[in-house]
Amino acid sequence: MEDLIKTYIFIFSHFNDAFCVISAFLLLVSIDYICIININVLYFKLYFLNVLFEEICLHFISYRFHMLIFLAQKS
Repeated sequence: MEDLIKTYIFIFSHFNDAFCVISAFLLLVSIDYICIININVLYFKLYFLNVLFEEICLHFISYRFHMLIFLAQKS
């Protein structure tokens, strides 16, 4: 399960962050319809959101870092 989540995030993190968030939301909503009351699903959701948040933060930091390098090279 953990590998599946990481693979999913790895694939979508190479696209737009907004697309990644929307995809994650759709995945979580579909899980709700499959199994509404299940502790494992709740754990999966919390884990998935945590990993997704970390991935977006890393993406943002990486973007800012590359922008700083670009600006330094221009000046």
